[in-house]
Amino acid sequence: MSENKVTQEQVDNIFNNSVCEVFHSFDKTVVASCKLSNGFVIVESSSCVDPVNFEETIGMNICTERIKNKIWELEGYKLQSELHDAKQPDPKNGLKTFGQAVASLKRGLKVKRKDWGGYWFLSANPIVTQDKGNEYVQSYSFLNGLIVAVLKDNGGCAPATPYQDDILAEDWVVVD
Repeated sequence: MSENKVTQEQVDNIFNNSVCEVFHSFDKTVVASCKLSNGFVIVESSSCVDPVNFEETIGMNICTERIKNKIWELEGYKLQSELHDAKQPDPKNGLKTFGQAVASLKRGLKVKRKDWGGYWFLSANPIVTQDKGNEYVQSYSFLNGLIVAVLKDNGGCAPATPYQDDILAEDWVVVD
């Protein structure tokens, strides 16, 4: 399953770190206003037909669920935009900075410098390549978040180390 998803834990964390105000009006309506930690405000309401049936707790629960659903929607939009943007070149010069390359790696994409034969990817299970004559044997070991370089010339893989010229370069591209 892809790691490109919004999780319940993420939505709950955003909601729990928000400031919410709830009030009722006209004896049958609950209005909830929730200010997220980034300053964005979500407003939801719930009403009943007859004020005799009004229960503020039920209205608050309905508003809370609607706010959480809106957070799901907004976070999904944000993630989709980030995934889209990570694949797009910098509009200024058609190239990517190292920071954009790292953001792309975190989204599961492969990146390289424009003139490289190989590419980099981020792996929770890095590949260790051993040269056995003309044959390259790949084994896996667990180390979370290691950048791995695929060396196209010899077909091997190795842990990648960005050099200063890589960090300052503006010729990073996403590999299809």
